Amino acid sequence: MKFIQNIFGKKEEKKDVPSSSDMTKYHNSKLAVQFKSFSSVLESNNQALKIISDLEEKTSGEFIYDINYINNSLDNLKNLMNNITEELISLGGKKYNSLKVRTDDIINDIFTELSPPTNIPFDDFTIPFSQLDKSMVSRVGSKNAQLGELNNKLNLPVPDGFAISAYGYKHFLDSNELQCKITEILKNINIKNFSDLEKVSFEISSLILNSKIPDKLSQNILASYDNLIRAIMSSDTGNSPINYLVSVRSSAIGEDTHLSFAGQYSTYLGIRRENLIETYLKVIASKFSPKAIYYYLSHELAESDMPMSVGCVLMVNARSSGVIYTTNPVNPDNNTILINSIFGLGKFLVDGTISPDQIILSKSNYEIVEKIIAYKENQLVLNKDANVSLEVLPAYKSKECSLNNEEIIQLAKIALIIEEHYGSPQDIEWAIDKNNYIYILQTRPLRVIKKKNPKIHFNTSNYNILLKSGITACPGAGIGVIYHVRNTHDLAAIPDSSVIVTDNPFPGLITALNRASALITKVAGIASHLITIAREYRIPTITGIKDIEKLVDGNLVTVDATNSIIYDGSYPELAESLKSDYESDTEHLSLNILEKISGKIVPMYLTDSQSPDFTIENCKTIHDILRYAHQRAIEEMFSSAGNLKNEYVTYHLKSEIPLPVDIISIDEDYQSTKKRKIEPEQIHSLPFKSFWKGIEDVGWTVPPAAPDLKSFMTVVGTDLTNPKTQRLAEKSYVVYSKEYMVLSLNMGYHFSTIEAMCTEIPNKNFIKLNFKEGGASFERRLRRIRLLESIMKSIGFECNSKGDTLSSEISYIQLNDILEKLFLIGMLTMLTKQLDMALSNDDETEIYKNEILDKIKIKWTGK
Repeated sequence: MKFIQNIFGKKEEKKDVPSSSDMTKYHNSKLAVQFKSFSSVLESNNQALKIISDLEEKTSGEFIYDINYINNSLDNLKNLMNNITEELISLGGKKYNSLKVRTDDIINDIFTELSPPTNIPFDDFTIPFSQLDKSMVSRVGSKNAQLGELNNKLNLPVPDGFAISAYGYKHFLDSNELQCKITEILKNINIKNFSDLEKVSFEISSLILNSKIPDKLSQNILASYDNLIRAIMSSDTGNSPINYLVSVRSSAIGEDTHLSFAGQYSTYLGIRRENLIETYLKVIASKFSPKAIYYYLSHELAESDMPMSVGCVLMVNARSSGVIYTTNPVNPDNNTILINSIFGLGKFLVDGTISPDQIILSKSNYEIVEKIIAYKENQLVLNKDANVSLEVLPAYKSKECSLNNEEIIQLAKIALIIEEHYGSPQDIEWAIDKNNYIYILQTRPLRVIKKKNPKIHFNTSNYNILLKSGITACPGAGIGVIYHVRNTHDLAAIPDSSVIVTDNPFPGLITALNRASALITKVAGIASHLITIAREYRIPTITGIKDIEKLVDGNLVTVDATNSIIYDGSYPELAESLKSDYESDTEHLSLNILEKISGKIVPMYLTDSQSPDFTIENCKTIHDILRYAHQRAIEEMFSSAGNLKNEYVTYHLKSEIPLPVDIISIDEDYQSTKKRKIEPEQIHSLPFKSFWKGIEDVGWTVPPAAPDLKSFMTVVGTDLTNPKTQRLAEKSYVVYSKEYMVLSLNMGYHFSTIEAMCTEIPNKNFIKLNFKEGGASFERRLRRIRLLESIMKSIGFECNSKGDTLSSEISYIQLNDILEKLFLIGMLTMLTKQLDMALSNDDETEIYKNEILDKIKIKWTGK
């Protein structure tokens, strides 16, 4: 008998009932303080997981992100991670200091990825185009750098000029202490609210326009202008006042790269020396127009990462101007070049004021495939006083093509030289002056739309067609209510999912694209800035519809932009089929900032807490940190509870079940009772009560099949110095509060730990169960683990087993459901007690599994 007692533990010696002072000491003990820290870790962990889940969900959708949402999410995540590491240090001491360091490193990496520090080294304030090439994008922006590249590397005709560097912009901001003010103003903007955009835009623009340009910067700008004009005066071009004018153009870092920024910043034409400094400020201020703020924030770009370089370019006294696409952006596989052209300066084309001539050429032999001549009523010109003015075209000229065939072919050849140099389709702006010289004004990557799988054909003969005309500017389909937009005053009132109808696609419409299911314009052409942006946002778009008055405000329509048809009514099956008909060229998709940072947040590599690799050093992501901290917090809590049993008098559970359980309550005491044994009904912990009801429902049963003597002696003959054997003498214990419990359950040779939180808030609820070891052979223990894993999965738990250890968990479920799960776990605890001794083969295991499932399912379903 003593031999058996040595195995299963000596009878506990009786202790005195604790006094009231003992209880006060207990409630002020280290455990109460540690439980508060532990609860804080759990709460912060759950909130952090919710943020991670939300961020992960956002990466899977095709919608416009708000950079403020991302920043706020990451700020909240950072605060939660700081709290978790600090509370874990309170729980377990300085050994977790390195976890805080690792967490800070990962968070810093995320914020660096989100907003890489813009390194603007010391530089010249101004740099002439003759010294520029594409390697200088980070100094002068893409627009300026590419003009230098075209002229200096390809010897193509480019108007002369100079760049005001990104360092010049930085010097201006620093001298006026503007950057922090701008960042603060933009911090909480709601980009979906046009009034908010206007308010913020006015506030920042006013700051800029009322600031003083440092003397050295302004002196350099004027000196560069003077050098430019001296070079012109010494040439053979004459001394016309027009030769003294420049256009002042934006060339921000990031512009014309993976995103076009088409028309988002301002260009000022016909600028004289006396207006140059003032105009420079206006271009900088245009970085904060409503449409520009909306554009870069909706693409998750940080304003501070886009310093504004500016180009001062000699004016071309344009006879004709336009845009060349070296590939048709809507039909990239038809091997054609697309030219849009108008008379006069190109502003009226790119801002969508008038319809251009459209010429389509074969790439292979320059044969003109199609020529559509638009009626061009007006042109924008430089008059004799060198002022930009509107001029009415003579009737005969309004119907003429703005290019002759020789110019068309010459432009096409230049365009293909540029495409070959860059190795990708190009969007090129050009002008032809009064002397018929061609100039290239800009080149940038062209975003094209590729066909995916062949579309499903629908019989649309019964559909009611409202209009069938126009040009496909962006394919696809959208359903919505028609809303006419006449000017910027109409933008704020545009409802969600509207079909926006407008005479001309003015750039300010960009702020409403997030509310558009489709876009329809009267002005034709697919090369305006707004239409370029609409393609980036993949808004189904038709241009050149002359009878837009037939589209009545409030009518529900289906826009088939792929085939340039507008149907009366809603045809979702058609719209759905056309939505998947095209995809954007992946080489030119805007970078998704969430995809860039999610790799440091979402994945979890620390999956096995028993592995030697489960270390702080191996935490690669925020999710890893959460997993590690949560596991160690549980262990520290267990350790504290176990130590407390020896330091303080504890109570014991009184039950007919012969399973000794010490109880330690965090938030109640039993001073009113003289007894040291507590009835189950006296315990107020929701999770423990539900679990124990499951225990009592089954009761203490004998093993399902008695082991033979050899099997029994395998157990009792175990080396008493083995740590596993020594643990047999340990009692079970539970530490709990009203909504929480940590239970360490010792039943012979197998050990379980159950942690649970049961509240009215599903997001806080969880059960984690760890089951390990046993008294039978390893093969039989494995069978019991497989049996338990199968049953746990059947009642909704996620499981992970390794050897004779099983980890199971379930979370984010309703209170009633989680209490039911705990009841079933209580049943399962009793039904599998010492079951490994009986599992001699796989068939036997399957029989027991089915019997247990039948029993718990009867309780589960109530049948």
